Amino acid sequence: MSDRKAARTPDAGKTDAGKTETKAESQGAAYSKVAADALGQVAMRAKAVRDSPDARNIEMLFDAAVGDDPLACSALAKRLVANGTPAEYICDVYIPAVARRMGDDWCEDEASFTSVTIGTSRLQFLLREIGPGKSDDRRWNSNGQETSVLLLLSRDADHTLGIMVLAGQLRRLGYSVKLSIGEEAVDLVNTIKDAQFDAVFVSASMEDDLADLTEVVKMIKSACAPPPPVILGGYIVEGTQKALKVSGVDKITNKLEEALSFCKLHGHPK
Repeated sequence: MSDRKAARTPDAGKTDAGKTETKAESQGAAYSKVAADALGQVAMRAKAVRDSPDARNIEMLFDAAVGDDPLACSALAKRLVANGTPAEYICDVYIPAVARRMGDDWCEDEASFTSVTIGTSRLQFLLREIGPGKSDDRRWNSNGQETSVLLLLSRDADHTLGIMVLAGQLRRLGYSVKLSIGEEAVDLVNTIKDAQFDAVFVSASMEDDLADLTEVVKMIKSACAPPPPVILGGYIVEGTQKALKVSGVDKITNKLEEALSFCKLHGHPK
């Protein structure tokens, strides 16, 4: 897909730090053994699913998302989970894969913008339905405060599916996540001042204005002292050198593990 068309896609199902364009696991020795065996079987099925995504499941989820039945996605997800597919795998692998296919179809004029928008809206609903909510398994820093991440998406974002996938991944890892989507400058500054974020992930597309992005990064850096590390990701990072022209960011990457490692947020805090 060309950069130009990727930028126009409502959601392309990226799961890294970036915007998503469009066109988720007794009563006796005998009982304990049975329970352990059952858990082992579930774990083996889950590992098999992660190691080898089922193209047929992706196809079925795609059909459900663009079909006539608005409840089909939810019903399919429940069947997959009942058959051993972890909910987080649906969130992190199947949903982005379906979104990417929708984006490809739209860029190839094989799907209308309306059908793609409806499909991604259903995927977003499914993500909220089966994804993690506000995590109870929080991570705390050495000062006894929550380890928190701000996810920032520009006001011009067409859809929020990708950043919602990323938020779910972070919450499952135990981080407190705040979403900032289309906030005005003054509100964004207040958000950063009111909370001590351990990192800020900025998601941008190739259509975002570089000067505006640089100004946003400058505001983040000046809102508090010391400022949190600012990571830039999204479609602006994919297949283009534009991201390198956004000054002030501390790291440019679409790899979540790499971003967390850079911010020293990997591993369980003591």
